[in-house]
Amino acid sequence: MPWESRTVKEQREGFAETAAHSSNFSAVCREYGITRKTGYKWLERYEAGEELSDRSREPHHIPHKTPPEMEAQILRVRKENPGWGSRTIKQVLENEGLDGVPSARTVNAVLNRYGCIEEEESQKRKAYLRYEKDACNEMWQADFKGEFLTKDGKYCYPLDIIDDHSRFAIKIAASS
Repeated sequence: MPWESRTVKEQREGFAETAAHSSNFSAVCREYGITRKTGYKWLERYEAGEELSDRSREPHHIPHKTPPEMEAQILRVRKENPGWGSRTIKQVLENEGLDGVPSARTVNAVLNRYGCIEEEESQKRKAYLRYEKDACNEMWQADFKGEFLTKDGKYCYPLDIIDDHSRFAIKIAASS
């Protein structure tokens, strides 16, 4: 005997039909494995002739969303001046007398959303992160500084060792 497969919508319709003709609503809810609150919601929708499938959970209104007209203005200024960043674009829009110009961060988010900012350019402007320790001798850095040819025809490989807190050169040595 094959398994009976029913969609969620068909199960809800079956529940609503059963609950509408039953005298024990709680028992029908237990049979279908739902709460009475959910049962009443589905029964109410069924009696009103509404759809019993899942409804969208998307909000009807997003109060802080940047209006499409403002996004179009931001993209217009960026298209006219591809080298300008979010702060400059914000200032230009304010100088043009537009109301409700968003913050520079929001302008930057709009530019990112529409692919106006390349990852390579973004990385260029990122602040350099240096790992500096709080006390001397907590960590040292060792680095070979490339190679060069000396007068006697041998290659020299300079090595330096630096304290990460004070930036003091502990050792500079030439090895061959």
